Amino acid sequence: MKESTNTVLAIDVAKAELVVFDGRSTTTVPNDRRSIRTLLKAHRERLLVCEPTSTHHRELVHEAHKLGMGVCLVNPRDAGCYRESRSFRAKTDVVDAVALHSFTVKHCDELRRWSPPSEELVRLRTLITARKTAVTHRASLTQAMGRMDEFRPVREELNRLVASLDAQIETIVRPYEEYSILRSIPGIGPVSATTTACAMRTCTFESADALVAYAGLDLRVRDSGSFKGRRRLTKRGDPVLRWCLVMAGFSFLQSGIGKPIDDDLKAKGRHRVERGVIAARKLLRLAHHLCERREHFDPQKFRWRVDTNT
Repeated sequence: MKESTNTVLAIDVAKAELVVFDGRSTTTVPNDRRSIRTLLKAHRERLLVCEPTSTHHRELVHEAHKLGMGVCLVNPRDAGCYRESRSFRAKTDVVDAVALHSFTVKHCDELRRWSPPSEELVRLRTLITARKTAVTHRASLTQAMGRMDEFRPVREELNRLVASLDAQIETIVRPYEEYSILRSIPGIGPVSATTTACAMRTCTFESADALVAYAGLDLRVRDSGSFKGRRRLTKRGDPVLRWCLVMAGFSFLQSGIGKPIDDDLKAKGRHRVERGVIAARKLLRLAHHLCERREHFDPQKFRWRVDTNT
């Protein structure tokens, strides 16, 4: 069922301002709490739609949820592809808001209503992202300046920062049942277990396929007639979760239970990254299965089966 054009409020979010399209006219308001509350109170019967934009959209969607409004967050890639398909002649904030409104009216049934995660999960997600950033920059700086004496205090400070983040993360996730289950799976360490547990608590996944798609580890298939296109990752989901799982996949293939599997995939011509991604996808499906049944990993029950499309 399509939404009426008069029941959707589409907003293009920027750091300083919000461009609002209500189906008839466009207005621009500052992106601050007072202006947001005034705007939403005038449209509280509508469905609010926007794209996630760093952290700039958080105040808006939380205030809308407090007022009882329906809220949808649209994947920027979907909105962008829709805008291009409509042959808009320009790319401006106003055009983005109009295109987002049109997209929502036509595809409302396919959009999932947003609900706010708990403050604890928001904090956990922030710590995970900060740790990923710190580790990435530490590796880059070490590679560029690792032999310089001047870099030593910087490296030590970065090590302390990562250790502090790890301690804060562990305090939050240690009571989670999902965390202990995930840690029982070979290859899944503290970081990948934390990231996966956070995802499982943030969203409800009806199937393992949905969780794989959320991580962007599902395959894009492009076939037409006799043409069989190369399978590629969609990479549409959470990039931090995807990165952690691929690293876990590499670790799994080097473990005792995974080494024969790695040798088998290598014999089939799979290169290293391919093998890591295949293992990551298998681990994520296994994690969903075990967490759904509240069971720890049992190597006696483990059977490796790879989809022929992988």
